[in-house]
Amino acid sequence: MNRLFRIGSLAALLFATAPGYGEDLLGIYDLARQNDPKLQQAEASYQAEAEVKPQSRALLLPDFSFSANTTDNDQSRTYSIAQFSGSGTFNSHGYSFTLTQPIYHHDYFVQYRQAGVRVQQSSEELTAARQDLIVRVSQAYFNVLAAEDVLEFAQSERKANEQQLEQTKQQFKVGLIAITDVNEAQASFDLSRAQEIQAKNQLANAREALRVITGAYHDQLQPLGEKVPLTIPAPADIEAWTTTALDKNPLLLASRHAAEVAQQQVNLLRAGHYPTVDLVVNSSDSVSGGGSLGSSEVNDTSVALQLNLPIFQGGLVSSKTREAHDRFIQAQQALEEQRRAAINQTRESYLGVTSNISLVNAYSQAIVSNNSRLEATKAGLEVGTRTTVDVLNARRDLFAAKRDYAQARYNYVLSILQLKQAAGTLTRQDLETINKWLQ
Repeated sequence: MNRLFRIGSLAALLFATAPGYGEDLLGIYDLARQNDPKLQQAEASYQAEAEVKPQSRALLLPDFSFSANTTDNDQSRTYSIAQFSGSGTFNSHGYSFTLTQPIYHHDYFVQYRQAGVRVQQSSEELTAARQDLIVRVSQAYFNVLAAEDVLEFAQSERKANEQQLEQTKQQFKVGLIAITDVNEAQASFDLSRAQEIQAKNQLANAREALRVITGAYHDQLQPLGEKVPLTIPAPADIEAWTTTALDKNPLLLASRHAAEVAQQQVNLLRAGHYPTVDLVVNSSDSVSGGGSLGSSEVNDTSVALQLNLPIFQGGLVSSKTREAHDRFIQAQQALEEQRRAAINQTRESYLGVTSNISLVNAYSQAIVSNNSRLEATKAGLEVGTRTTVDVLNARRDLFAAKRDYAQARYNYVLSILQLKQAAGTLTRQDLETINKWLQ
């Protein structure tokens, strides 16, 4: 199944990177699922932690062992009565079986229960890692798109300033404007060139950040379409989202399990004061082919209940129990810290969705207003009521509004994912929905 998934992902990647196509968010995410080192670490950690439970269960099951031996003997005997003296060679051999069944080991039972909680904790941490990958991939994806927008706006502004500079120089030559207007146009052109260089570097860095997650370079990504639905989160109640986060946030659930593990550790170490009882069954057979008493064979079988009662260990158990109790208090405080963080992240993300909706609408209107302002300023320049500086400022404000509008749209999409991540409900299906907004 995993092999088929990889083949499908590779086919989708090859199709997406063909000429005329761009890679979409879902394809990037599927590639990241296979190549992201952080997720692979989380997967391996969970698989390793899952082995803790069968290991602890093994302590409750019988321990059966078998041993055998064979020995060649070369023996010389000397006694005060000469007729009993002599020498000889012979073989001795034997085997033994030992069965040990724990009857009462309080620490074993505690360790078994603790192992189950540790597996649950690791499972929640894996869920958190998977949700985190969705957000990290989306952030890296839209960071590339945002960097491409910034570069496009920077190039457009540089071209417009270059045209303005040439026009200003011609006007200066015929005496229509002062040299200060030429200097202003030159300064704006130089600044826009520097901003274009910076934008190119930011785009390269954004693509590198995406490569860190997927392990591949992505030169062409599908952009976000214009028809992105701007909707308030459902339910439109910040308290309801907070309640959901307290019930489902995977990092919060993992912290709860971690606190429970620490509490079980106190009980585990306190069990060092308790007695243990084992059932021990031993069966052996020993054969000797010679010796001073001649050949012999001994069969022995024993069944015993073995009691071990610790009396004094120098205060070691008490000290370790106190240490475990302090670790439990530490885990409780970490749980409270994570609870507050989950609430804070949820509320911030919810407010982020609503505020970004307002920002998208505001910047959309700002583009219209600044475009009208630029056209009016250009007309004013032609009739002498406006200066070159006014045109440059109006154009700069227009490009800034376009850049902020694009960024607000990306932030809106990311805030939706971050809200669901905080609530613990983020899935691949949410990514599929956003992927439909691409064009």
